[in-house]
Amino acid sequence: FQFPYVANGMRLLNMNQYYADLSEYLGKTLYFEVVDENNSNEDLGCIVLDSIETYYEAKPNWYTSVAFECKPDITPDIEIESEYQVLNGTFETGDLTGWTTSWTNANDQIGHVSSDSTWWAEALPYNKKGNYLFTGCADLGLNKESNTGYILSSAFTVGGSGYITYLLSGGKNPNLCYISIIDDETNVELARYYNELFCDEGIGSINRGSNLMNMLEYKADLSEFMGRTVRIKVVDNAVNDWGLICVDSFITYYEDVNAISKKAYLATNILKNVNLEANQYQITNGNFETGDLTGWTLEGNQFANISGANIWWLESFLFNKSGTYFLNGWSGSEANMGSLTSEAFEVAGSGYITFKLGGGKNTDLCYIEIIDADTNESLAKFGNTQFKDKEKAYLFNGEIKDLSVDGFYMANMVEYKANLSEFMGRNVKIRIVDNASNDWGLLFCDDFITYYENESEISDSFLLATNLK
Repeated sequence: FQFPYVANGMRLLNMNQYYADLSEYLGKTLYFEVVDENNSNEDLGCIVLDSIETYYEAKPNWYTSVAFECKPDITPDIEIESEYQVLNGTFETGDLTGWTTSWTNANDQIGHVSSDSTWWAEALPYNKKGNYLFTGCADLGLNKESNTGYILSSAFTVGGSGYITYLLSGGKNPNLCYISIIDDETNVELARYYNELFCDEGIGSINRGSNLMNMLEYKADLSEFMGRTVRIKVVDNAVNDWGLICVDSFITYYEDVNAISKKAYLATNILKNVNLEANQYQITNGNFETGDLTGWTLEGNQFANISGANIWWLESFLFNKSGTYFLNGWSGSEANMGSLTSEAFEVAGSGYITFKLGGGKNTDLCYIEIIDADTNESLAKFGNTQFKDKEKAYLFNGEIKDLSVDGFYMANMVEYKANLSEFMGRNVKIRIVDNASNDWGLLFCDDFITYYENESEISDSFLLATNLK
């Protein structure tokens, strides 16, 4: 990465300091085995090692800042048989033992179990664990992307911490490609997860922001289904545009959630992302979960569009969206200017509304406007007053970063609440306005909730929006 600038993250033959915790083996006699099974002639098909220190009375303090913890692969080649562990969740049998498929012949299959470590002619990494994975990438002369169907696991009981983990890639469209948790007795779908971190920044940045068929580790919280017997269903109903899916290493039991890798991303149950029911107090499609601009009227040029993206830039910053979809200024054009107007609603209850807002550096040009539904009179304006460009370098280290932790709000949306109580009983509309063409002249919006009976129902994480009118 950024060769030859070692300080910026390039790690090839320049060695890094690692440490490993072997405390569980205290008193045992151990050996180091250094393994190189790469028989290619590539320059980097080798290993470089130095300075093995095997005794410290106490953990040196400097390790916390200049060394990296070296963790073992916790996924065994052969799983422990248990009612809590799904059978062959790691595919280490080399086939689909324990899984039921929806197809009757190989020409219709959505994928196959493979020992490949890479995909495409560029030999891009799958990031698999163990020897095998299930992949929808073309192989055996078959184009699996055009096929649709599913694989269904054996049953297991939700236990321990209630968390499961898995590796997932592909599946750009969350409405068509996803992982479901199915009740074994009723066949009712209990939860649904998708590849939230899918991002196409080109193959040159794989594992550095571009997430295509390179699998990412997710963790899903099934604790609300504790004690129930369930199955895992991997679904592919897409036929193009990354309409294929790749999975590996379904580990369905952790006694302690702290045993899960800290790099595992918490998966969102999108079955809960039901579009807000519209009524006289709640606007239609305020959270954009229809996946389109239903309920909104566009004027001017297409300055933004609906998107299911989760991360932005090569640093994999989070948009902080709610649910699956949001209004994404980068799905339109920063140079375009226009507005989107909601359907009418009556200001009632506490008079507060909430929304998420990002971008819009210039609040005179980019803002949320409340207008009278009958006269179009402008009643209030709210901008992204928390916008702040990053002021320090962020080194990409394979981790998802949350800019808001350090107070940098750009495309990562801020949660706002706005007090409209002075307009109580009036019918109003929300208008999203973008009159800027550059310098963060674009908007990111989500989750317009226009009715709360009491202000106390609103989370303390929401900031009070300033009326700029």
